[in-house]
Amino acid sequence: RPSGETVVEDMFKNTGFNTHPRILATADDFERIKKLVKTDELAKKWYESIKDATDKYIQSNVNYASLTASNFDMHKSLNLAFMYKISGEAKYAEEMWKYCNAFALMEEWRPTNTIETASIAAMMGIGYDWCYDYWQTEDMAELIWYNSPELFPINGLAFSVETGVNPSAPDAEYID
Repeated sequence: RPSGETVVEDMFKNTGFNTHPRILATADDFERIKKLVKTDELAKKWYESIKDATDKYIQSNVNYASLTASNFDMHKSLNLAFMYKISGEAKYAEEMWKYCNAFALMEEWRPTNTIETASIAAMMGIGYDWCYDYWQTEDMAELIWYNSPELFPINGLAFSVETGVNPSAPDAEYID
């Protein structure tokens, strides 16, 4: 069985792990979508629909302090990150940061419903990955991880101290 260090080393060597974006889509995928939006009528229609819905969401002046795990909406967060990757407009990355940071600041980040927890973790991971370039220039990514005391980053990935396994943790336990 390989050691945790070996697994992490192999992941870096073989997966393009140090590049963003890489979750659900790569930079090449987003470039292809940008071209499709300009040349394909159906893709353009879908893009305009997502843009309109996302712009309305931003204009609604969301009270991020009132967000809870139960009113989390994965579609809104995906749309914000998607619009940033396709349009390059900062407003989408900034709004995505507000959304992620609101959840990072929640006192009870791990509700008893594991599906909600997994959805929020997925949203934060996608937000971090797809908005990485903008957030790095604005020092936003570090604030999200800093504001989540039960999470800590390992090369852009967050592992739960209580429920996840960090291969470099001295007390790491592996479950077969």
